[in-house]
Amino acid sequence: THIQLIWVIKCFTSFFLMLIFEYFNGLDQTSYFNFVINNSSYAHHFGNLDKYIDVKNPTVNFLTPLKIINFIFRDSWFIQKLFQNVLYLGVIILTYLTLIKLNYKFKNNIFIIYFISFIPTFFLFSSFITKDFIILFLISLIIHSIIKLKFDKKKNIIISTLLILFSIIFIYLLRP
Repeated sequence: THIQLIWVIKCFTSFFLMLIFEYFNGLDQTSYFNFVINNSSYAHHFGNLDKYIDVKNPTVNFLTPLKIINFIFRDSWFIQKLFQNVLYLGVIILTYLTLIKLNYKFKNNIFIIYFISFIPTFFLFSSFITKDFIILFLISLIIHSIIKLKFDKKKNIIISTLLILFSIIFIYLLRP
């Protein structure tokens, strides 16, 4: 299917093509990964990294999902990149489902999926480990949940409301 093709192209780009860029440029993602795998308890600019939630230091909050992924998958850079690709795919799917809810004419429009998927900034930027991409995923989730609440009325009100609240709170914790 089309989503599988997009997934393969995205993974190839993240795991191979972006390595060239990463090799020649110092990126924050390397620091984030090192903080997580080396169990650094304190980094001067980022605060106390032993905490899981810290209202004053958003980087601590950003590292929490990375710590969970590293705990489950044993400190793998590959898995961190894969996690970013899953978020990328989630944004595409949520955006597409939202567009279908807003206008049913988009239902079988493959061009829309490819257009969303291969916007250059979105496609390349999502290959890096950043706070902003988690925020983009959460914003997509919020918009989709609000649209779903509007159109589906009394169906899954509690789940949608909890997703919206969780997303807003986590966005605030990442970018106060």
